[in-house]
Amino acid sequence: MFNKKMLISILMLGVVASIASAGTWAYFDSSKPVAGNQIKAGNIDLEVSNQFFNYPPYIVPMEAKNVKPGEVDARLTPIPTYAINKGSIDGVLSAKIVPSAGDDGILSKSLVIKATTNPYGKTITLWDGTSTGSQEIGDLSPGPLNGATIYYMYSFPDNDQPQNELQGKTFKFDVEYFLKQK
Repeated sequence: MFNKKMLISILMLGVVASIASAGTWAYFDSSKPVAGNQIKAGNIDLEVSNQFFNYPPYIVPMEAKNVKPGEVDARLTPIPTYAINKGSIDGVLSAKIVPSAGDDGILSKSLVIKATTNPYGKTITLWDGTSTGSQEIGDLSPGPLNGATIYYMYSFPDNDQPQNELQGKTFKFDVEYFLKQK
């Protein structure tokens, strides 16, 4: 059997061997700092106009005159409206119709207002007698060549009843556009 002195001697020999081997172990190291690094957030910047060739572009209010029951998907003028993401990151364009403060609300209950991104594209309903809330129009990548062309149209359904109380009434509304990060 091992005695106590022999066990301590073996342990001491192991400690000395470990220290000696660690002292002979070496490696190379090199470092170089690189300064001036940065992270910059992208941005989205929505520009909306319906007079694209004017500088700066501006909005002319849309209108329809002499509307009557039975009209379906008639265009509002001027057409079209252009939306451009002047920022640096992709976004999703949405819009909603908000009645103006001066609207009496009588004609608005009889109208449907839609938007489409081109004459044969996706059509969304923005107003159906009441607000449909914000509706997604589509993706909007940065740059003037990636803009969206939006056509607005209205329908005045004929309910097979005289609608004389609507004669001469006006629906006044604003279109609010939203561009959110994709």
